[in-house]
Amino acid sequence: MILAVQAVLGLAMFLLHRFPMDPRFDVPQAAPVSGALLIAGLALALTAMVTLGRSFQAHPRPRDDASLVTRGIYRWLRHPMYTALVFICLGLAIDAASLFAALAAVANVTFYVVKSRYEERLLRERYQGYAAYQQRSWGVIPFTGRRPSPTAGSR
Repeated sequence: MILAVQAVLGLAMFLLHRFPMDPRFDVPQAAPVSGALLIAGLALALTAMVTLGRSFQAHPRPRDDASLVTRGIYRWLRHPMYTALVFICLGLAIDAASLFAALAAVANVTFYVVKSRYEERLLRERYQGYAAYQQRSWGVIPFTGRRPSPTAGSR
């Protein structure tokens, strides 16, 4: 069910960007901002996938053979793939400059924040050190909430 919702929201974001159904706003200087968000999102997604390696999967339940990864980008962000998707959605919404695309971006961001909370409950149950890891890293939206400590672990 979670993956179906994720697929529908992602498809809606793409279609509303590609085929806007409402009037577009005139947003000067939108191209550099949207381009930077898209590039940052793609780079972050690639970094997250490479760092996770075989542990990577779309479903929030940890794989049986996975271990808690707290190295690389995961040292600072607990959910860099979700952060990457948020950046991409915001970049697409800014580029589309339409109300429906903005609403789709808000729906996507909300989905990833809620999904991360569900996933974190599963991770706390699975990994004894996850609660401590939460205290020293950011969630989906960086630079919000608790500031990660410079002594964050690296496994």
